[in-house]
Amino acid sequence: MKGGLKLSKLNTKGRDRLFGCEEQFLEEFIQALGDYAELANTSDNFPEWHKHFDIKGVNSAEIHKQLGLMLPLEGKEGYAVVDMMANLSSSALYVEALKRLNNIKNKYEITKVVAEQDFANLVNLMTGKEAIQTKLSLPADAKMMPRKNKFTNPLTAKISLEALPKSFKHIVAPGYGAIYFGLMAKALGLEYSILNMSHYHKSNGIGQQRPGSQFNYDDLKDAKVDEIIVFDNGIKFGLTLREARDFFQPMGFNPKLGAIGTGLYHFEVEHDKEFEDIDFFGPLHASRESSKQPDSNIHTMLVEGKEKLTEVGDTYPKLSDTTIEYRKRVEDAINELGGDK
Repeated sequence: MKGGLKLSKLNTKGRDRLFGCEEQFLEEFIQALGDYAELANTSDNFPEWHKHFDIKGVNSAEIHKQLGLMLPLEGKEGYAVVDMMANLSSSALYVEALKRLNNIKNKYEITKVVAEQDFANLVNLMTGKEAIQTKLSLPADAKMMPRKNKFTNPLTAKISLEALPKSFKHIVAPGYGAIYFGLMAKALGLEYSILNMSHYHKSNGIGQQRPGSQFNYDDLKDAKVDEIIVFDNGIKFGLTLREARDFFQPMGFNPKLGAIGTGLYHFEVEHDKEFEDIDFFGPLHASRESSKQPDSNIHTMLVEGKEKLTEVGDTYPKLSDTTIEYRKRVEDAINELGGDK
């Protein structure tokens, strides 16, 4: 019997244990992963591909292709396959996007289509449908962005974006967030563009990964002023969001700002304690501690988010009225998933 996918059970990295999957599937999955299979985490029977994305001698494009040949699939089997494919294609897309911004020969368009197909399949699986076999795979020479973590839980991206007002039609995603929020937005019927801007990059000494031009202005040529929102993943101080707003204002845009919640691993208390200018500041938080616990899930992220904000000061930090309403919609969506709270 195939394993059923329960969204409330996805852990804080967006993965699901493969307990209950058919043995034949597991054998095919490991074979498709090739050298990646050496990263298998025996504690939860799921490859720890979030630790390494580009291993010397591993052909990531070939792995993406072989995984794609396993489709169509449904349930947790389909999710395991497509989750890996989406990580590979989104990482490759970020590399190609930076080339495009700097007028370097690139394969952005084909990589973009492949990544969008993978995220469309993720949404299919999260809505109880089947992941279909796609016609395209990554270019053979696709390069992965060197980083230590996979993209954030695709479920948090889906819920966070769906809770936004329907008036937003275009998501501008900065930094690493671009490779999953933008693609998830597209899978949900929105448009997106990548902003090469990140204070996380600066503070972690990886500025060399984001050189040159910051934005392709053609991406907004069909967008209306009041339809744009800059949406980031976890924020510490909101510096990237505010810098992005300042960046677009001379263009005649004054975009709204949003984020899934507090910084993914920690929240600094010595800086800004007010977030009234963040229009849609979500309630989620994922700590290093909880991410190591196999049973931590999106409910854990919700609880930790509330706890972290109350730690900022003696009083709860000031939030905008739109944020308060937004947080209620996100929390309601999470509670509707059921599962442990």
